[in-house]
Amino acid sequence: MICFGKQQASSERKRFDDALKAQKEARRKKEEIALQKKLDNSQEEYIIAIYFFEQYHSQRAWTTAEEATNIYSRLPNEAQQLKAVKEQILIRYLGLGWNEAHHPWSSGGTTFSSRHLFNHLVQKVIPLANKYEVSQEPPLTLPAPSNLPQLGEKSVIAETLQVGWFQNMIQFKEKAHSIRDEREKEGRGDQWSEQQRSLMPEVDSTLIGF
Repeated sequence: MICFGKQQASSERKRFDDALKAQKEARRKKEEIALQKKLDNSQEEYIIAIYFFEQYHSQRAWTTAEEATNIYSRLPNEAQQLKAVKEQILIRYLGLGWNEAHHPWSSGGTTFSSRHLFNHLVQKVIPLANKYEVSQEPPLTLPAPSNLPQLGEKSVIAETLQVGWFQNMIQFKEKAHSIRDEREKEGRGDQWSEQQRSLMPEVDSTLIGF
């Protein structure tokens, strides 16, 4: 009887350990899936930031209030003005990571006009160049791996992100550039056209003969 009881206890203990192990594995897989999804989203956000970052360092960016006013006034219609002004705001907000540049496109059911956003651009966004130093690369924030509660163990991805974080940042950036290059080969995006002026330069005597 005593021997039977010991066997039962041992069997119950094994079932409990197996159930605990299965629970850990399920949580580990769930965390890995969630973390990988965050990484994929961060990859897409970084690729977008690359385009805006490069635009700031090209002829596309309106760097002074005078230049902005000149180009804005010469755009032929509200649609083009709105598109151009939004782009200039996003160049600073997403391309440089200047959060103060942010402005919603609408509020309370009202869609802001190009003139409203243009005023924000000239009065608030462009002057930020005097407040912040321009970074050498687009902003990047990788999702931090979280610890699993009590029974959980850090996933393989979480461990990888915590160990050799700097190396992972480098690889992440290289992959983003590689993905962008592959997409452009397929005709999805063109970094060079995105860096051209918002308007073609006016023809004057300095351009005659070219």
